[in-house]
This record gives sequence, structure tokens and C-alpha cells, in this order.
Amino acid sequence: MKNLSIVLNVVLIIAVGILYVFQFKGNGAGENTAGSAGSDNQSVTVAYVNTDSLIMYYDYYDDISVDFQNKKVKMQKQLESRGRKLESEVVSFQKRAQAGLMSQNDIRSTEQNLLQKQQEFEVYRQTVMSGLVEEEQVLQKQLYERIYNFLEDYNKDKNYDVIFNYVQGSAIWLAEDALDITDEVLKGLNENYKSGKDGGDDSTEETEKKEEAKTEK
Repeated sequence: MKNLSIVLNVVLIIAVGILYVFQFKGNGAGENTAGSAGSDNQSVTVAYVNTDSLIMYYDYYDDISVDFQNKKVKMQKQLESRGRKLESEVVSFQKRAQAGLMSQNDIRSTEQNLLQKQQEFEVYRQTVMSGLVEEEQVLQKQLYERIYNFLEDYNKDKNYDVIFNYVQGSAIWLAEDALDITDEVLKGLNENYKSGKDGGDDSTEETEKKEEAKTEK
């Protein structure tokens, strides 16, 4: 029964999807300062975004991370509370049964009742866990879409052929600082988020209310 009070052992954190934005254009000509490769008549203009830095300083990501972490803590406390309550019922039953305070019929009936409660708790626990996983995936998708949509709009003026995702451990070992557009992109993302121009989606609080409605059924 002690296992009932040990819940959410796997910590779910906001996983940021790997950002690859490839925008190959037939014309190749455009306004940019990052860099180009190839012959003069077939140049490819490239830039990169340092995703580690982007995520670290993107206000939207910071906000949803805090919200989601708070929700995980809240759900963990709910699970622990239910687990402790069930464990207490089991201990009480065992003491009464061992003291001879219950008939055989009462013992069988209570055992069945506790078994059913344990099964219901496990279903509830799995529902909570799967709900957190689903919400994590939704938040990851929303984060990716916000960054991608911004870059798509940003590139209408810059006209890069390729915008790489530069992150520690990626295929890119070294890149010139002149190709780095992270600060520019980060500034634009934060300005859009602050002004609400980034096509805001459901907040974590909204998602939390939906998930709570599911788990309370």
C-alpha cells in the first residue's frame, strides 16, 4: 500500500520540439545579411537560430513552463491525498480484522470494496498521467507553431533560403556569428507575445480546467 503514496515518479517537463525551418525558394535573391554559399547565380542564403537561447529567453515558454509545473504539483498532491486516504482505510481494516472486530462476511465485503477503490484509484492515476502527457504534447505543438509562424512571417522580408536550428548536440558543430539571427527572432517573438499578435491559443489554465473535468468524472 505504500506504493499508493508514491506517485508521478516520472517528471513530465515541457519538451521543446526540434525546430527545422527549411524555406527553399526558386529565386534565391533577397534582402538578408546572414550569409550565402555557392556561385553568384545560384547562391543560397542561410541563417540560424540558437534554439537553446531562444527557449531560455522566450517569455511565452517561460510562462507555460511555470503554469504547467504548477499544475503537475497540484495533480501530484491530489494523487498523494487520494493514495493516503486509501492506505489509511486499508490499515484501519487490517487492525479491525486482526482484533476480531469484524465478521467473515464483513471482512469479505470490505476487501472487495477496498479492491474496487484501489482499481478506481489506479484508473484515476493513469488518467491524470495520460492527461499530462497529452497536454505536454499540445504545448509542444503550440510552441513549435508559434516559432515557425513567426519565422515564416519574418522571412517574407529577409528571404533566407534556409533557416537552421542550432542547438547543442545537433548536426551543426560550428557556425559564424554573422549567421546568427537569434536575438532578432527572440525580440520579435517576445514583442508579438506581449502585444497578443502571435495568434494566442488556449492557455495552460484553460487546458487545466478541461483536464480536471475529465479526471473528476
